[in-house]
Amino acid sequence: MLQNSLSRTETIDEDIIFLNYKLVNEGVEALNNLFAGIIIDFDIGEYLNNFINTDKDINLIYQFNGDIYAGIKLLNTDYSNTNLIGIKSVIDRFSEDVKYNYLSGNSNDLVTNVKDDWSCLLSIGSSNLLSQDTLDLNFALVVGTSLEDLKSNAKKAQDYFDDNLVAVYDLENELDDIEVFPNPSSGEFTILSNTVDLSGCQINLFDITGKMINTYNNIKDVDQLSIQSDLESGIYLLNIVNSDINFTCKLIIDK
Repeated sequence: MLQNSLSRTETIDEDIIFLNYKLVNEGVEALNNLFAGIIIDFDIGEYLNNFINTDKDINLIYQFNGDIYAGIKLLNTDYSNTNLIGIKSVIDRFSEDVKYNYLSGNSNDLVTNVKDDWSCLLSIGSSNLLSQDTLDLNFALVVGTSLEDLKSNAKKAQDYFDDNLVAVYDLENELDDIEVFPNPSSGEFTILSNTVDLSGCQINLFDITGKMINTYNNIKDVDQLSIQSDLESGIYLLNIVNSDINFTCKLIIDK
């Protein structure tokens, strides 16, 4: 599982944190009936005096105590089955069977207008994740000084995600698709990508100190490129760059 976290320093966005999770099935078998989510125990003020509630229309679950509100919002719009779950005294409850029941929505303690030690769980599923496939989940953590303020920040988070972050995460997925093999190699290696057009890219080779060793330009319209080098044994950095991407990975030469 890979995680990216992002917050913005502008005053209008200081009450929002973006979380991106990539679940990668590196096994050879498919993962069927998969549920995935995030759980947070906000413990606002006196933890036993927290209330919990949801807004299913905007995929938001939140806790509040007095005039402090905190919640989790799902930003993905391509998941039809979303579970907004309240859990009491979460620290005592998480055997594997119990965890699965909460994630799948089969268990839910949520009761509105009741003070308790609540935790918020937001999950999606079920999904089938094939071998080498990736499940991409995006959440926003939002706070506010009223329910109206909380929902306003949730809307700001969704708008910013739709306008700015979807393209960023899509590009990251494309960069994940770039393969360099064999690695280690004896000096000849291949760069392959099914999604990134290598034409127009500049490929740079650096030694481990950052000194440039070689540059490859004028690459034709290809998605696979083989390079023969006379590098000595050692560890190098391979950099692929154009106006849209900047990809770097470690290359090991073993002769």
